[in-house]
Amino acid sequence: MPFEVKLTIFIVGAIFALGLLGVWFFYTPLRKRKFRRNPKEVFYKDVRKVADDGDYYLVNNVEFDMGNGNTITIDHLLGGDKFLYVIMDHYFEGAISAKAEDFYWVYYVKDHKTTLKKEIRSPIMETKEIVQRLSMMSGLPINFLVGIVLINSDCFVSRYQNVDGEVQLVSANRLGEVITSYENKEVEAFNTEDLHRVIHEIHDLSEKTKNAKSE
Repeated sequence: MPFEVKLTIFIVGAIFALGLLGVWFFYTPLRKRKFRRNPKEVFYKDVRKVADDGDYYLVNNVEFDMGNGNTITIDHLLGGDKFLYVIMDHYFEGAISAKAEDFYWVYYVKDHKTTLKKEIRSPIMETKEIVQRLSMMSGLPINFLVGIVLINSDCFVSRYQNVDGEVQLVSANRLGEVITSYENKEVEAFNTEDLHRVIHEIHDLSEKTKNAKSE
């Protein structure tokens, strides 16, 4: 092979390798920056991918009127073959110290060169209440509803253990894995027509609530 051809192949290969290295080097900080600016958009893309891969129903930004001017907002409802997943987005820029049964968590927030310690209400408990209310409003048995608190993948959570049958704390990069594990459970699948009907009813209720708020 002529030297010029070898040199050209080497240069092209080197440029390609540098390009891959640049993508790898800049991907994490760029994704973190985008997460910080618009976490809902990034979470949506993660949930949308799971929905597309599994051919699941997906409804976003669901609102329910609870009376007295109070509403509940669910970030994503994902309709699988066996469960309806109630997914709530939570972006944490720092670390979390918590247990599943705790009503309050300790949140270590990064603030420039210092770390602030804050006490926050457990999103697990908040999501549990939302799942219970959705069960009552929709008539779906609560054992068909799976609550998920979806957090950014770079959030550090110290020694947290999910409890089977309770709301799950899930990193965005593990959402597909968790959904698959639930869909593989030995339980009876939804009737497709019933699932379609329930999700449409929930969507219609949500639109009614949104329209009432805008009037």
